[in-house]
Amino acid sequence: MPDFKFEIADFLKSIGVEVSSMEDPGYPDIPERDFIFVRSHQLVIELFRPHLIHPIQEHQRSLFALRAKGFRVVRIWEDQWLYKKAVICSRLTSLSGRNQKLPGRVCQVRRIDKVEAQAFLDKNHLQGYVSSKVKYGLFVPQRYYRLFAGLSHDFDLSREETLVAVMTFSNPKKFYLDDRIVDSYEMIRFGTAMNFSVVGGLNKLLNHFMKEKKSGNVMTYADADWSDGSTYQKMGFKMTEILPPISFRLNENNERERSENGDIYNSGSLKLILEF
Repeated sequence: MPDFKFEIADFLKSIGVEVSSMEDPGYPDIPERDFIFVRSHQLVIELFRPHLIHPIQEHQRSLFALRAKGFRVVRIWEDQWLYKKAVICSRLTSLSGRNQKLPGRVCQVRRIDKVEAQAFLDKNHLQGYVSSKVKYGLFVPQRYYRLFAGLSHDFDLSREETLVAVMTFSNPKKFYLDDRIVDSYEMIRFGTAMNFSVVGGLNKLLNHFMKEKKSGNVMTYADADWSDGSTYQKMGFKMTEILPPISFRLNENNERERSENGDIYNSGSLKLILEF
């Protein structure tokens, strides 16, 4: 049984979330996996540690089987808890409805550079920053700093604006759509400041991007460990493919590297496309 289960359970209790063990997850018990059940949100948190003795295909299949029963499911590996604990806690806070909220309507969108995007995503996104062509930031102007009153944060409110979300995109790729050649962009990263949800922020950044680019489509991949794709589908994205799990190993810096025979693997990803 993963030892970090008790740390996560204690964290959830500290933010007022009642947890329990899941006695019948619906498929065979595996020693390297355990469950935390948040009954009030029908949320199942699956916990894994390396050296999982389990067929990689079954790993993905069991996730979708549990979601088909009506549960919200997330999967956390021990290495993520050890090295990205603050981000994991922020996500669990959000899933439990305990995160702090900011209205996206008061925010402003503008381009940012690699330095600003990388610093923000490395701190606030589970997978950190990866190379991208176009980078946008969502900022709260100083005149709305009153919204931070009573909220816990580490923002520098002496600045004229505060960055609360980042979205990045790839270069466009040309493809044929009926009798037209259109541009296809990948939305590579979207992340908000830890412990905050920016209501409407995802839509605001994406709409700004689409107005700049005029036509084409946006493709993105949702991490199946954390997402069933429903957030994107509500925005008009269509799920087009379920990609298989990827195997990893940890390098000397405790970073994940793809490996055919790794002892860590994700649950695959969901490919979604939005025409605009």
